[in-house]
Amino acid sequence: PEAEEVAYEGLSASGWARAKRMLRSYDITLEPPVSRISADDAAFYFRQVLLEDGFSEADVTYDFQGRTVVFQVSQGSRHMISQVSIEGADAISGSVRREIVESAMRRETLTPFGPIPFFEEAAALASRDLAVALAQAGYLDATVAFDVESIGDRRHVTFVANPGLRYVTSEVHVSG
Repeated sequence: PEAEEVAYEGLSASGWARAKRMLRSYDITLEPPVSRISADDAAFYFRQVLLEDGFSEADVTYDFQGRTVVFQVSQGSRHMISQVSIEGADAISGSVRREIVESAMRRETLTPFGPIPFFEEAAALASRDLAVALAQAGYLDATVAFDVESIGDRRHVTFVANPGLRYVTSEVHVSG
């Protein structure tokens, strides 16, 4: 079945308008008729957008009620990063470490200024970027993990690097 109308619960009118604008970036318009596939895609991507905005408990479901598809949105609390610590990555200068982590998290959450919302995938991306920077410094087996401490709606994120051995090239021979 396809829906001829779209309704929503749990968001203000302006919040829903913003959600529809964000969904357009995924080529989802929610213009009737709305199929189950379109509703499912919209719920999935809208939840992703909420997660990226720091609503780590977000849930978006939908239900076809006759000719109407009703989206139920539960944002939950918004969690912001209040502290970032980086341990074990001393091969990279402190300012560069911070820049790597902050740029990865801002890029993933689309937050160019101000407080950064907590999004687990953004922290994972920052871990990967720190490991790449350590590999570029010669620590080819480097691993970086992160831990999150929750204090109310704030998140303290600690990145822990295990650089391993540093590899250096002592001699290069080219032939042929």
